[in-house]
Amino acid sequence: MAELSTREEKTPAPTRFVANLWPIYVFQFCLNMHFIGGVLVPFFTQWGRISLVQVMLLQSWFMLWIFILEVPTGTIADRYGRKKSVLLGTTALLAAVIVYTSVPNIAAFAVGEFLWAISGALISGAENALVYDTLKAAGRDAESKRVFGRIGMASQLALLVAAPVGSLIATCLGLRETMLLMVVPAAVALLAMLAVKEPADGRNGNRVKYRAILFNGVKNFARSKPLKRLAANMIGVGIVAYGIIWLYQVKLSAICVPIEYFGIMHASIVAAEILSIAVFRRLEKALGSKRRLLVLTTAVLGGSYLVLAVANDVVLVVIAILLAGGFGLSRFTLFNSYFNKHIPSDERATTLSAISMFRTIAQAAFNPLLGALTDWSLPCTFAILAAASLVIAAFPIAKEGDLVD
Repeated sequence: MAELSTREEKTPAPTRFVANLWPIYVFQFCLNMHFIGGVLVPFFTQWGRISLVQVMLLQSWFMLWIFILEVPTGTIADRYGRKKSVLLGTTALLAAVIVYTSVPNIAAFAVGEFLWAISGALISGAENALVYDTLKAAGRDAESKRVFGRIGMASQLALLVAAPVGSLIATCLGLRETMLLMVVPAAVALLAMLAVKEPADGRNGNRVKYRAILFNGVKNFARSKPLKRLAANMIGVGIVAYGIIWLYQVKLSAICVPIEYFGIMHASIVAAEILSIAVFRRLEKALGSKRRLLVLTTAVLGGSYLVLAVANDVVLVVIAILLAGGFGLSRFTLFNSYFNKHIPSDERATTLSAISMFRTIAQAAFNPLLGALTDWSLPCTFAILAAASLVIAAFPIAKEGDLVD
């Protein structure tokens, strides 16, 4: 035992922190095992017996609470520790799933969405900050883009696996059970996070007052021009890309694609995201510029929307959906690395939460407009989204110097 203790004491700290990465990958995979994703609309409309309008209202309710909770929960992470924040968030997710499946009632769904918002707010900035501080403690922060890319791929792989599994569960057991069984991977995620060792820089103990952390985190974002430029690009394109999640099924219905293929399409979009994340580094090297990569991904999104506005051929529509989803929805992994380079460690979770908060409120404000545009004209909606993407591609705001590895 004494020899074992001596060996542990001699183990270099960086090696111990590198060991954090595998539990974090497992955590991210299990956290994103959303069995309900492939049958989300039937869950709400058939088991939950609510309309699509009410579904969108629930989404706005969720985003409202994300907006309210983002910075306070990020402050909790900076004050008491990133790991504790993530553990609390995972526990809130377990509670949300249980409440959601308790009774088919919109009031219960609203409570579930509130708990889900608490979960997302507690985890979002804290997990990214925990990962970056882990790499920094190991002296490997230069690898952050690759690690965040792997985390993003773990998330997308989980969604890819969960969609067909969820469809099978729904067919064999029912829609309610599809949601309820999400407690299993969530519990595994909780255990994986317990295995993570948090670097000392990931918590402040009693050194800084709660209000000071909150103020400094928001102030750090407000005074940093690179952070503001990066956030503007990410949020602007993210809002436009988000439309594909809700509109692709409407487009497939419009060209008479049977609903049983929607799940395959959902999994294919996730696969396209994984592939996009995997080739980002090669594309960046080929283009010779990080800024050009941002422009390319935005332009591809715009071009894909333009095809969806005018095309009715199944092959063209499927390709356009995959390009829009693959390049548009995967861009966030690039910014996880870029943001962290401009944020002090002790304000990281709070500042990341502030950025996430702005993104959330912008998306919540855009959702009703997206619904109204779609009711008016689906082709015109795609055309408007295409125009917005191409304008941002032409004027990307972010500068090459902001994109630091």
